[in-house]
Amino acid sequence: MWLFVIGYSLLVIWVWLDVSLL
Repeated sequence: MWLFVIGYSLLVIWVWLDVSLL
């Protein structure tokens, strides 16, 4: 479960960075 939460958090951070760079 923890791995899923960490993976999902990293995915959200990546998306947020991509949007902020645009």
